[in-house]
Order: sequence, then C-alpha cells, then structure tokens
Amino acid sequence: MIRKFILLICFSSCLFSFAYNGKSVPGYLGSKNAASIKIQPNFALSENLLRQLIRPSLGLTYERVINRRSSFTIGFGSSKNSIGDSAYYPFEERGNYLILDNSVYPSSYYGYINYNNTYLSISKSYYNLLSGSIAPMGFYTKIGYTLNLQKITEDNLSYKIGPNPNGNSQYKTQYTSSFNLEFGSKRFINKNIFIQKSIAFNLPFNFWSTSNYHNYNNIEDYNETNLNFYLSKARTLNFSIGVGAAF
Repeated sequence: MIRKFILLICFSSCLFSFAYNGKSVPGYLGSKNAASIKIQPNFALSENLLRQLIRPSLGLTYERVINRRSSFTIGFGSSKNSIGDSAYYPFEERGNYLILDNSVYPSSYYGYINYNNTYLSISKSYYNLLSGSIAPMGFYTKIGYTLNLQKITEDNLSYKIGPNPNGNSQYKTQYTSSFNLEFGSKRFINKNIFIQKSIAFNLPFNFWSTSNYHNYNNIEDYNETNLNFYLSKARTLNFSIGVGAAF
C-alpha cells in the first residue's frame, strides 16, 4: 500500500513538471505554488470533546497550480489521540465479541486506548471561476484519496481478566484509506498569506466491510479492528482550518 502511494506521488510530480514545461496560465497574482499548515479537530460525539479539541491532527500541504481553475495537492500529517470505553458499544452492537477461554471477556470495558495516526493524501482541486476564484485563491471543490496508518501505542483498558496480558508489544500498524470530497475556500489577507477553511466528506473503503457477528479470540485483533471501525466512522465528516503562503 505504501509503495503504491509513493508511486502515485512520483506520478503526480511528473504531471506537475509536465504542466509547467509547456505553456500555462499563471495562478492568482502569478502564484503557482501554495504551502499551508492544516489543523483538523478529531470530532466524535461519543468521545470526550475537550480531549479531541486539544489533540487535533496537524498536517502540511503542498499545492501546485496547473492552470487558472485547477491544481494538484499532496499532504501529510499526524496525530496522537485516544478512544474510551464508550467507543466499543457500537462495535458490540454489530455482534462482535471478544471471547477468551470459552467465555465472553470482558462483560464491560473501562479505560482508554492511545493511538498514533499518520496520513498521506493526494488530490485535485477545481476552482469556481464564476465566483471570481483563480487557483489557488477562492472557492474550490477537491477530489482525492487518503491513506491512514494507525497504531495502538498504549492499552489502558481494564478487562475482566485484568490488564492486557500481552501488554502493548503485540499491536501492529494498521492501514485504512478513503475517497475524499472536499469543499473549501482560501481567503488572502495580503498578496501571499491566506486563511483556508474546508469541510470534507470521506468514504472509507473498509467501513462497510467491517465484520458483523464475529468472535475474536485475540485481544489485539479485537482492539485493532474496533479502532479501524471507529476511525473510519469518525472521519466520514471532517472540518479543518489552515494558514499558508502562495508563491
């Protein structure tokens, strides 16, 4: 999966070079590039709102203007966050249970799990020329693909059998991805500096394939599958703000 994404970035870089080796229409005030810092809160109604607000996802984006109406963007970022015991109820409602020694464990959860997430994204933006927008300024619609790599770093859940007997050493990096449709705008406060706001709708590729009525005999498999399910659902709708510079 990572190899495919690297090849996709290389291919996009070739497109950028090709576009500007020939004739092209310059962007807003001659700016053909834009770099920005992106902040994305991790909203989920079932979780502690304050904890999500103070631990947002931070990312960097690089945008290359192709012509007056379109551009390509590459982005990456990371976050450290946690999910509490309440995040397990929707997963159990799908008929998924952790079973050890022929008994259901636990009968209830208490505590939280810490995890790290890194994302890589590639997308193409289309600017609304009818509203006066000129890439990379103004209103845009963005279509793209995002790859997320998440890993549980600390298991602080209390189980009926006590703490996780395997500790945190058995957790592995998990991969999830999604198709993205984003609506946003860039408002320039001077010739180069801009403020960016956006709302994105994401269709996780793995969300609908998450198992129903499945019994897990391994604590790590159960927690990792639940985390993937939870994050895919939470990422369905995202808001973000950012600040950047065009040059």
